[in-house]
Amino acid sequence: MRKILLSFLLLAANLCFGQVNLNQGLIAFYPFSGNANDVTSNNINGVVSNAVLTTDRFSNPNSAYYFNGSNSFIQLPYSPLYNFAPQDSFSISVRVLPDQGYSWPAQAIVVKSPFTPDFNQSNWNYGAYILNYKAMTGYAANSVLVGNTVFTGSVCWYNIVVTYKNGIWKLYVNGVLEASDLSQTKFILQDGPASKINFGKKGDANGDYFKGKMDDVRI
Repeated sequence: MRKILLSFLLLAANLCFGQVNLNQGLIAFYPFSGNANDVTSNNINGVVSNAVLTTDRFSNPNSAYYFNGSNSFIQLPYSPLYNFAPQDSFSISVRVLPDQGYSWPAQAIVVKSPFTPDFNQSNWNYGAYILNYKAMTGYAANSVLVGNTVFTGSVCWYNIVVTYKNGIWKLYVNGVLEASDLSQTKFILQDGPASKINFGKKGDANGDYFKGKMDDVRI
């Protein structure tokens, strides 16, 4: 009995210490507490275009942003800190409450992509998307991973987490691993200052606008 109890205690301890620290290794963090500023020392502050402050998942006022699905976005200034190389490792975490009934199938959440006159031709470096109301991630014109959870309802926030490590992809929704690619055959693009990260649209390209609320963006 003692051996069983000891084993349980060790397992519980390992589980506790295995929790992810969302504040460790941050390049940028946007809690949207009244503005789109990066609260890390890197100061990669966002510039807001037509997105408006709204309530967050705890009903706190001016603590999230609402995007209208047509011309709302938040653009980050270019930083070499997020110009990840194909062999690098990074994670993106974001909370969203998408509006229901939006007809456009692809909604960009956090995306680095260059400008092109036809946004469909813009080969994005990497990012987090919603595709047909499911979480999605990938690069270029590739949808590498698509989640299982259908984002429904008008009051349920969803946490999308994308992790990338030298060609290994994982996609989580609300803390549950929903898709992965371990083949190391799909590598992100890197184009330096030719593109910047935008929240709510396909990077510097004018398309795939998001319609709904967004909060707590971590890179």
